[in-house]
Amino acid sequence: MYNLISNIDINVSTKVKNSSIISKFINNNIKCNETHTELLVGTNDNYPSYIDINDNKILLKYYIKSELPYLFKIISVEKALSIQVHKNVLEYNNTLITTKQDILIALSRFEILYKFRELEDIKKFLINIEELQNLIYDKVSLNLFISNPSKILLKKIFKSFIQAPDELVDYNIINLFNTINKKKEKTNLDILICKLITLHNNIEIFYPYFINYIQLNKGESINIDINEPYSYIYGECIKCLSQSEYTIRVNLNKKDKKEKNIIYHILSYNCGYPQINYGYKKNNYTILYKTAFNELNIENIIINNDNKLYSLSIQNTYSILIVLSGRGFIISHNKYKYLLVGTIIYLENNVDCKITCTSQYEKLILYRIFKQ
Repeated sequence: MYNLISNIDINVSTKVKNSSIISKFINNNIKCNETHTELLVGTNDNYPSYIDINDNKILLKYYIKSELPYLFKIISVEKALSIQVHKNVLEYNNTLITTKQDILIALSRFEILYKFRELEDIKKFLINIEELQNLIYDKVSLNLFISNPSKILLKKIFKSFIQAPDELVDYNIINLFNTINKKKEKTNLDILICKLITLHNNIEIFYPYFINYIQLNKGESINIDINEPYSYIYGECIKCLSQSEYTIRVNLNKKDKKEKNIIYHILSYNCGYPQINYGYKKNNYTILYKTAFNELNIENIIINNDNKLYSLSIQNTYSILIVLSGRGFIISHNKYKYLLVGTIIYLENNVDCKITCTSQYEKLILYRIFKQ
């Protein structure tokens, strides 16, 4: 049982807020006008975690003598990010790497674009939104899709859509903004589009007409599949993904056709609204979230301030424990460590641990990550 030291990924797309969860993991020397997106826990070469043994920092991957099989993140988003996708299979140094699902759990109200909408919904937008139609030069495929929507035709019109000339995109952005502002009553999607217009000046503004706009409440979760497009819009979440995953982030503000073709070729074009998960209640203080293949697991542990000792489930693999709220301590084999907001603990396999909350007015809230 050791403390872990992890990293903040600095990114110009979001700002550190004193009220954000991720700000609690930053030392007081970092100013609030600096920007970031993610706290990362894992053995990623760019942002490696260190294990603290008697005030000596040792790389986590050296201590466990392997790569951690997952990467754990706390993500804080103030501004919408570019579209991302996890590639299905990556050939790297002649090695075949396959990827599976991610788990994303909302820590606050969290907005995300994820997965293509139902074909009929896309058809409706194409019929009713002239500015969207204007960006698709392949009118034959467009008309065929409107007559009889299909996955094959969706792929064709989406390719035509992302290759629209910048001048045409700029012109239709202005027209779309004016069209929405003329409405007496605006939908949540209208509000999102206007928000994106203030943040971006590229074709990504039109993405919500193709991709589901999802608003998760705190504690709700989705599993993100390989080869599916997604983009964070706003809020804070926990995310756990396979260490082997290969993420492609596409900046569609560039005129490079090669970059636009990357996303076109690797998408699955599966359509439908994703399942919202609420976790499985293991006991009175633990909720378990997991992927469809039970590969990645996250426990949300909430301990009341009643001075009682609560047992953690014993796992046959090592795990990571992270504190988001409250304070207390963890006991194992007559050793104990204080738990404060921002504390990250590495737990060995088959370890018997008990935790208690010592906060006077708030509960101790932790998340625990492990792989079956």
